[in-house]
Amino acid sequence: MQLIDMGANNIRIMYDINSKYTYLTENGSTSIPLKFVLMAEKPSQTSIPFFGTTVNTGHPFIRTSSSAILGNTFSALGNPYRVKLVKTLLNRPKNVKELSAIVELNENKTCYHLNILKDAGIVEGDKVGREVFYRITNISDTRNLLEFAARLKNDGRDD
Repeated sequence: MQLIDMGANNIRIMYDINSKYTYLTENGSTSIPLKFVLMAEKPSQTSIPFFGTTVNTGHPFIRTSSSAILGNTFSALGNPYRVKLVKTLLNRPKNVKELSAIVELNENKTCYHLNILKDAGIVEGDKVGREVFYRITNISDTRNLLEFAARLKNDGRDD
């Protein structure tokens, strides 16, 4: 039963026909194998690439490491300034001065928010001379994530 609860399928027992224990019952003799192997298949692992890592979606329980990655990502995007930074960087890489003007924050606070996005693996910085130009690490994942968040936001309004 535990194998089924864990999502296993195609459960079967393989045993050695020569190694058996025979005992008498009311209906005659019965044999049971002494050596056996219980086999079960994992369901097909459906996984999605997510900011440089793979998140397992084929199992009813997400692994701890995947949970941490998802938590960090959603936490990083849980601030309107960071979402605005991400949306801005979808167009092209920009430096801190350009980004701070767009999000209307001073450069120190903009750097703070960029570092959170960087720690979550959403943006990367490329140093060119004295300036760092920030860009999205994976544009398609980021667009999908923002679309997903917009759908969640819209679904919440319909209730």
